[in-house]
Order: sequence, then structure tokens, then C-alpha cells
Amino acid sequence: MKKCHEDISVYTVAADGGDSIGSSTTNGSRDIPSDLLNMWHRGSFSSASASLNYHFGKHGSGVGTSNIVSYAQSAKNFKSNLSGAKSSKVNGSTPNVTRWKKNGKYIDICGSKNIGKIISYDRQ
Repeated sequence: MKKCHEDISVYTVAADGGDSIGSSTTNGSRDIPSDLLNMWHRGSFSSASASLNYHFGKHGSGVGTSNIVSYAQSAKNFKSNLSGAKSSKVNGSTPNVTRWKKNGKYIDICGSKNIGKIISYDRQ
């Protein structure tokens, strides 16, 4: 997945033994799991999904992820292991944001590091 919501084509093949007896293509969609999206803050964007889409596009490869689900999961894992991280305040369009740096990466969190929401995640 490259975005929080994607419209996709679903290709179905019916088979009897080794013989294909029919196929069809239908429209479908898929969404990022809500537990990952709910960790994200909208920041200066219109929604949390718009913010996550933007930050994955900008920083996803920098943290070694190739899809938005793995980017959000990596941010979640990093956020849950901030022991020993150095913190500093971020002056930006969203108030009350702290940057946490550790092991060559950083995460910006609005509010408390434990229950706050993610603004951005990238390498330093």
C-alpha cells in the first residue's frame, strides 16, 4: 500500500482441479489498519490520513519501509521504545510537539510520549 486508502482491482479465478473455468475482475478497496491510523495526528493537514500519506511519501524510504503499513508500524514500534531517547521541543504549526531522537531516527509526537499522537517519523 502506498496510501491510507486505495481503490484496487480484485482478480478472481475459479478452477476445477488444474483447469481454469472462469475469471472475473471487480473493484474493491483496502485501508490501513485503524489502530495504525489512529496513532497519527493530523498536524497541519486536513486529516490524520492526509498527514500519514504525506509523511510516508517523504520519509518512508528513509526509515527503510516500502509501504505505508510498514512505515506506520515502524513508527509505532519506535514510539513504544523511547527509553534513552533525547528530546527537544519542535516549533512548528502544531503546538506541543516534542522530537524524540534515538539510534539515528526521530519521531515527533504531539502531547505526551506515551499517549500523544505521531506527527512525523524519519531518520536524523
